[in-house]
Amino acid sequence: MSQRTEQIASVLRRALQRIIDHKLSDPRLKGKVTITQVGIDTEFTFAKVQITISPESAETVTLGGLQAATGHIRSLLRSEIEIRRIPQINFRIDEGLKREQQVLAAINEAVRDLPEPESDPPAEDEENTTSKEGNEQ
Repeated sequence: MSQRTEQIASVLRRALQRIIDHKLSDPRLKGKVTITQVGIDTEFTFAKVQITISPESAETVTLGGLQAATGHIRSLLRSEIEIRRIPQINFRIDEGLKREQQVLAAINEAVRDLPEPESDPPAEDEENTTSKEGNEQ
């Protein structure tokens, strides 16, 4: 991705997050929607918007609400940012982030199931290792 494309993707991500958080009042939007990534083609005609939705039980309804509101979201984007062409928006659940969270949860569970390491009692015949100042001269 070129620097210009990355800049526009970043501006779009911030503007879309503001719109979703503050300017949409669709009752289908349940839970917290977080935009994780925006990818734009080189012609700036299509934008793939990766999102996460919490709680996971609200994903289907919320994703449907966002997809139904893309026309309204694009018109709000026109007033938010100044670019020649507002791209078509395609919202998708960020499956990579979902898998990452599942792996981390599995690791945490495995670590919790590990037995506590036993500490060995100190050996009774060890010499005192404290400093012996003044004994050697």
